[in-house]
Amino acid sequence: MARDLRTRLAGIRSTSRTPHASSQTDLSAKAEPRQRRLPGWNQISPHFWMRQLDRATCPVNLGLEVDGAPFSLRLQDARLALEGMCFFDLETTGLSGGTGTVAFLATLGRFTAMDNFSTSQYFMDDYPGEPAMIHRLAMDLSKAESIVTYNGGSFDLPLFRTRCIMNGLRPPELSRHLDLLTVARRLWRVVLPDCSLGTIEREILSIDRGPDLPGSAIPERWFSYLRGGKEAREALDLVFSHNDHDVRTLALLLVMLAVGLVDGQVFKADPVGLAVLLGRSSPELALGILEAALANGEVRAIKPLMRIYWKAGRRQERMSLVPQLPDDTYGLYMKSVHAEKLDRDLESAINLADQALAQASGNMAIRLEQRLKRLRSLWEGNKTDG
Repeated sequence: MARDLRTRLAGIRSTSRTPHASSQTDLSAKAEPRQRRLPGWNQISPHFWMRQLDRATCPVNLGLEVDGAPFSLRLQDARLALEGMCFFDLETTGLSGGTGTVAFLATLGRFTAMDNFSTSQYFMDDYPGEPAMIHRLAMDLSKAESIVTYNGGSFDLPLFRTRCIMNGLRPPELSRHLDLLTVARRLWRVVLPDCSLGTIEREILSIDRGPDLPGSAIPERWFSYLRGGKEAREALDLVFSHNDHDVRTLALLLVMLAVGLVDGQVFKADPVGLAVLLGRSSPELALGILEAALANGEVRAIKPLMRIYWKAGRRQERMSLVPQLPDDTYGLYMKSVHAEKLDRDLESAINLADQALAQASGNMAIRLEQRLKRLRSLWEGNKTDG
């Protein structure tokens, strides 16, 4: 894949040259202006550029400590300082994430004052600039106390690690990672049409970023830039602003979530999803949200509510919810338990377990087979005794 990309880039560059160029001097003269057409950027090395943008933001508490538990089970007992967070996003040559996919633009963002957010952008204007860019990115990411991304767990960070390895670098250890996409899906997937960052930005944060372009159009903008031309350079400006704006939105979203999760009030949040996140560190708060949701007829609240009752040792209250469970595998299994233990009705318990087994798989199927074997043995024993 990497070789295919190099071949494609070579073809792009060759087609951008005029057929009448007669000397190496002419070719160099044509190449130089393209490298210089990045106003506001600093050229760090051939084909690698950087710039920093400082912009005012709504006031935030730099001393804010973020509870890591709602964001990741791996951060169950972590308290993360807002000041030490690095907000990270890549723009790439494709969405596959394979070894042939290259990151040509990256943005790192940090709160540098209570009312200022600073972003550093890294750009390679051609494939040979990648080693320098990846090396600098690795250095800066390794200094962060925690990394915040949107779908970074599935895309940005694996791709970054791959590019480190492809360039002979050891990927830095990034143990504290908050992927806000996983949180967003818990909170808003049943409320919003989708959980893309653009939708969250518009519907939850009420931000209108103005002129923009879809992420799917970004790879072609870079390839157009390689072909040269003023229009291609101007088109790339929109890619730069898109990536910068994504990171700034990411930071605002993190602050909103961190504050809202403290008291269990997040704008437009699905109460069940909110309670699942809160249950990792604030079970009492989650309990109140789930009980209110169930009282309002939200049957999806039953299963997480039963889990909280179980952990709290409230067995009777847990079992009282079983008759309200849907007739899926778990619901039928629990209804079979209820029929056996509370109703003392073995025949119903067997029938319910049979129905559950018909749609079960994996470990649940094994558990149900064992349960049916035991229940039928009890049933036969009762008939013999009678």
